[in-house]
Amino acid sequence: MRKILFSLSSLCLVILLAGCQQSNDRSCPETIEYSNLLNDSVQEELSVIMSSAGISDERQEIFFEHVDQFNSTVSTEGLAGEFVQKDVSRATYDPYTMQDE
Repeated sequence: MRKILFSLSSLCLVILLAGCQQSNDRSCPETIEYSNLLNDSVQEELSVIMSSAGISDERQEIFFEHVDQFNSTVSTEGLAGEFVQKDVSRATYDPYTMQDE
């Protein structure tokens, strides 16, 4: 009985202390930087970043195949070829609307 009471008390203490932890209140950035990866130079730049993050060449190849497939199904008008910054509140992304255009 003492073991059960001790276990329950310990569990309550852990839950109580976990609830008292300082929260990491992270604010949203006001701008984002993005690209639709339309050209080889931007894809190469991203490939270097992905390699330095430890992403295998095979996974990168699959990713860029999906990027090329998507970009071939939408109108490139209005897409960002290079990296650009945009206000988060104005950032919209609706692939279904883009494919219908």
